[in-house]
Amino acid sequence: MSDPITTAVDTVSWWTNLWDARDQILGGGLAVIAAAAMVVGGTKTPAPGSWLGKIYRVIEWASLTFGKAKDTGVKVEAAPEVLEVKTEEPK
Repeated sequence: MSDPITTAVDTVSWWTNLWDARDQILGGGLAVIAAAAMVVGGTKTPAPGSWLGKIYRVIEWASLTFGKAKDTGVKVEAAPEVLEVKTEEPK
Protein backbone atom coordinates (compact mmCIF):
# COMPACT_ATOMS: atom_id res chain seq x y z
CA MET A 1 0.00 0.00 0.00
CA SER A 2 1.08 3.52 -0.60
CA ASP A 3 1.73 5.93 2.18
CA PRO A 4 -1.18 8.40 2.67
CA ILE A 5 1.24 11.27 3.20
CA THR A 6 3.04 10.54 -0.08
CA THR A 7 -0.30 10.34 -1.89
CA ALA A 8 -1.38 13.69 -0.42
CA VAL A 9 1.91 15.31 -1.44
CA ASP A 10 1.56 13.94 -4.99
CA THR A 11 -1.97 15.37 -5.20
CA VAL A 12 -0.83 18.77 -3.95
CA SER A 13 2.09 18.66 -6.37
CA TRP A 14 -0.28 18.02 -9.29
CA TRP A 15 -2.49 20.95 -8.30
CA THR A 16 0.56 23.15 -7.81
CA ASN A 17 1.80 22.33 -11.31
CA LEU A 18 -1.65 23.10 -12.72
CA TRP A 19 -1.79 26.40 -10.84
CA ASP A 20 1.67 27.35 -12.09
CA ALA A 21 0.58 26.71 -15.70
CA ARG A 22 -2.65 28.70 -15.39
CA ASP A 23 -1.43 31.52 -17.63
CA GLN A 24 -0.56 29.13 -20.45
CA ILE A 25 -3.85 27.25 -20.07
CA LEU A 26 -5.94 30.43 -20.05
CA GLY A 27 -3.97 31.90 -22.94
CA GLY A 28 -4.37 28.74 -25.01
CA GLY A 29 -8.12 28.67 -24.38
CA LEU A 30 -8.53 32.30 -25.34
CA ALA A 31 -6.44 31.75 -28.48
CA VAL A 32 -8.74 28.90 -29.56
CA ILE A 33 -11.82 31.07 -28.98
CA ALA A 34 -10.31 34.01 -30.89
CA ALA A 35 -9.24 31.87 -33.85
CA ALA A 36 -12.64 30.18 -34.06
CA ALA A 37 -14.41 33.56 -33.85
CA MET A 38 -12.29 34.86 -36.73
CA VAL A 39 -13.19 31.82 -38.86
CA VAL A 40 -16.91 32.15 -38.05
CA GLY A 41 -16.91 35.91 -38.66
CA GLY A 42 -14.94 35.75 -41.88
CA THR A 43 -16.59 32.86 -43.70
CA LYS A 44 -20.00 32.19 -45.19
CA THR A 45 -22.13 29.70 -43.27
CA PRO A 46 -22.38 26.42 -45.19
CA ALA A 47 -25.58 24.38 -45.54
CA PRO A 48 -26.41 22.63 -42.24
CA GLY A 49 -26.65 19.12 -43.74
CA SER A 50 -23.29 19.08 -45.51
CA TRP A 51 -20.11 17.65 -44.03
CA LEU A 52 -18.63 21.14 -44.00
CA GLY A 53 -21.69 22.33 -42.10
CA LYS A 54 -21.05 19.74 -39.39
CA ILE A 55 -17.45 20.86 -39.01
CA TYR A 56 -18.64 24.47 -38.98
CA ARG A 57 -20.98 23.70 -36.05
CA VAL A 58 -17.98 22.59 -33.99
CA ILE A 59 -16.10 25.77 -34.91
CA GLU A 60 -19.17 27.87 -33.95
CA TRP A 61 -19.29 26.08 -30.61
CA ALA A 62 -15.58 26.78 -30.04
CA SER A 63 -16.09 30.47 -30.87
CA LEU A 64 -18.86 30.73 -28.27
CA THR A 65 -21.38 31.85 -30.89
CA PHE A 66 -24.80 31.18 -29.41
CA GLY A 67 -28.38 32.29 -29.88
CA LYS A 68 -29.19 35.10 -32.27
CA ALA A 69 -25.51 35.90 -32.81
CA LYS A 70 -25.11 33.06 -35.29
CA ASP A 71 -26.16 32.62 -38.88
CA THR A 72 -28.04 29.40 -39.63
CA GLY A 73 -26.99 29.01 -43.25
CA VAL A 74 -30.59 28.49 -44.34
CA LYS A 75 -31.98 31.14 -46.68
CA VAL A 76 -35.26 32.52 -45.41
CA GLU A 77 -37.55 33.97 -48.02
CA ALA A 78 -39.99 36.61 -46.91
CA ALA A 79 -43.66 35.88 -47.35
CA PRO A 80 -45.36 37.86 -50.15
CA GLU A 81 -47.64 39.69 -47.73
CA VAL A 82 -44.61 41.03 -45.91
CA LEU A 83 -43.16 42.43 -49.12
CA GLU A 84 -46.38 44.16 -50.20
CA VAL A 85 -47.02 47.68 -49.00
CA LYS A 86 -50.57 47.96 -47.77
CA THR A 87 -52.12 51.39 -47.84
CA GLU A 88 -55.55 52.29 -46.64
CA GLU A 89 -57.58 55.23 -47.84
CA PRO A 90 -58.45 57.71 -45.08
CA LYS A 91 -62.15 57.83 -44.24
